Amino acid sequence: MSDETDNTSMSDEGGLKFGLSLMYDEQDGQLELADSGGSLDKALALLTTCQFHFSSLSDIRDINAALTLFFENNKKVITGINALMINALEHGLLGIGYETKAELITTGQWAEEIEKRCAAPEHTGKQADIILTNKEDGIYIIINDPGPGFDWQSYLKIDPVRAGRKHGRGIALANALSFDKLSYNDSGNQAIAFISRAETIQW
Repeated sequence: MSDETDNTSMSDEGGLKFGLSLMYDEQDGQLELADSGGSLDKALALLTTCQFHFSSLSDIRDINAALTLFFENNKKVITGINALMINALEHGLLGIGYETKAELITTGQWAEEIEKRCAAPEHTGKQADIILTNKEDGIYIIINDPGPGFDWQSYLKIDPVRAGRKHGRGIALANALSFDKLSYNDSGNQAIAFISRAETIQW
């Protein structure tokens, strides 16, 4: 059974290489696999929508790396998106509340607790997603999570009560510095951010 599978894989791989070879021959060698002369910026301009799923801190780090392609010269946008994804992960997926997070940060156990909860059976299979849509007027960023939501209206601006705390300001800062507009659905488990068209955005 194993030999048959290996032979099939080799056959498929060989067929792919043969097909590519024929394509290049038909184009008289005008296409070069290693250097097509294409432009990444132009390719990204043709992209209308992309979607990522995430369920861990490492997923978020990987997505942030990918976002640098779209927002190369606008790191404050990535900072804002990161804050929204972190919020979706810890509250929407893992059920970490405001006071629990405060305690975890104080004791230096926040990242460890995130990883522990991600590995717990009750959270297996859960995921949030981020969707970026490129439209004529700008870029729309939608982040969905399966949680019950939260009272988001009270977090859009920095509350003096939370000003001295080590957390609870990420959404307000993202709203003020990262996006032209930030809102949520009624329940608070879907964030909708908007960035108007600007030359600094590489998309």
